[in-house]
Amino acid sequence: MKHYLQLKLLLLLICLQGYSIAQKTKPAPRWRLQATAGASFNYFTDEQPHTGMDVGGTAQIRLNYSTSKHFSLYAETGYAAAGGSLTKFTDNSWLGFDPTITFKNVKQSNYLIHSLESSVGAAYTISTKGLWSVKVYVAPTLNLTMGETENYEKTGNLISGVDRSPGVIATINGNQYVDKFKPYWWSFTSGFQVGLPVKKMQDILIDFRYVWGVSSVLDDYSYIGASGVSGNIRTSSFRVGIGYSIPAFGKKVKQTK
Repeated sequence: MKHYLQLKLLLLLICLQGYSIAQKTKPAPRWRLQATAGASFNYFTDEQPHTGMDVGGTAQIRLNYSTSKHFSLYAETGYAAAGGSLTKFTDNSWLGFDPTITFKNVKQSNYLIHSLESSVGAAYTISTKGLWSVKVYVAPTLNLTMGETENYEKTGNLISGVDRSPGVIATINGNQYVDKFKPYWWSFTSGFQVGLPVKKMQDILIDFRYVWGVSSVLDDYSYIGASGVSGNIRTSSFRVGIGYSIPAFGKKVKQTK
C-alpha cells in the first residue's frame, strides 16, 4: 500500500511538472506592432545662458522583432516636436537709429521644431508573474526638420524719450514660422515601457523615454548677438506617452513567462 501511494505521488509530480513547463513555454508573437503618443518636455542645452523649456507632442509607430526570450530589435518612426526656449538681448542703437523696439529689446522665444523622427534600436524585456512586461530600450535617433514655429514676447523702447525720460516701453507678443534650425540632427534615445495585458497577446503601453541631443540644431548662437560670445545649441527632451501593442505577421516564438 505504501509503495502504491508513493507511485501515485510520483505520477502526480510528473504531471504537475509537465503542466508547469507547458505554461512556461507558451508561444508568443515574434513580430509586434505598436503605436504610442504623448507629451514631450523639450529644452535647449546650456552652451549659452538663458535657455529654457518648451512643451510639444510626439507620435510614433514601432515594429518589434523578438530574437530570443528577452532580446528584441525594433524600428520606429513618427512625429516629434523638439526645441526649447531662448532669451536674446539686442542693442543695435549704435547704428544711429532711434532705439525703438526693433533695434533695442529683450526677446523671449519658445521654439518648436517639427520633425520626422526615426530610430533603429535594441530592447530587453522582463515579464512578471502577472504577465505584465517591462521593456528597456536604447537607440540612435535621426530627426529631419519639417517646419519651425516661434512664439515670442519682446520688450523694448517703442518711442524714444527726451532728455532723461525712458520714453515709451512696450511689450509685444506674436507667433511666426521661422527658418532658423538645421535640416537634420542626431540624438540618442533611452527609455522603458510597461506593458499591461488587456486581450490575448495585446497590451496597453506606458512609455517613458529620454532623448539626448548629440549634434547641434543651431550653430554659433549668441544670446547677446556677438560673434565672440556664441555656442552650438542642442535640444534634448523627456517624454511620457501611452500606446497599444498587437501581434503582427502571425509568426510566434516560444517564450518563458
